[in-house]
Amino acid sequence: MRRWRSLGTASATALALTLGPWAVVGFAGLTTYPHLLRALTSREEPLSYSLSGALESSGLSTTPAELVAVAVALALVAVSVRFARTGDDARSFVAAILASLAVTPILWQHYLVLLLVAVGVMRPWFGPLWLLPMLVWLAPRNGNGSTTQTLLVPLVVAAIGACCLLGRPSIANPNAEPASA
Repeated sequence: MRRWRSLGTASATALALTLGPWAVVGFAGLTTYPHLLRALTSREEPLSYSLSGALESSGLSTTPAELVAVAVALALVAVSVRFARTGDDARSFVAAILASLAVTPILWQHYLVLLLVAVGVMRPWFGPLWLLPMLVWLAPRNGNGSTTQTLLVPLVVAAIGACCLLGRPSIANPNAEPASA
């Protein structure tokens, strides 16, 4: 019962936070907003660091690139649900973050700060995994580059995700002395 109440509360909050701002402006532009988003996505997606944008820059056409991104995101959502059902909340959270990054059609470098949240949840102390996001600095500032730079950001995201999801979850610092009885 507690989970259903939490689901209802979260759903009502999301609905209020979505419709509340539209109500403030009298729902002006609500019907044209989807068209605006499609136009923005078609223009910016190939230039962004998203998985679908990187695939498009690599030569895949728009629809297959978006389908691959959706398939990856759905797989990560399934992984998130599986971890949640086994009680592994940290890995479930990381998989949900990765799913959101995989499915977004427009992804700029600053969105990747979410990866640090995932790393922080799985490895709360400094280690090599904390340095992996620095590889993103090799990506160009405007557009997602050419040749290997095209897939650099999705590969870094995938590497961090794999390390976090496949590695052993660590809550305590491994360098800490064990507690005596």
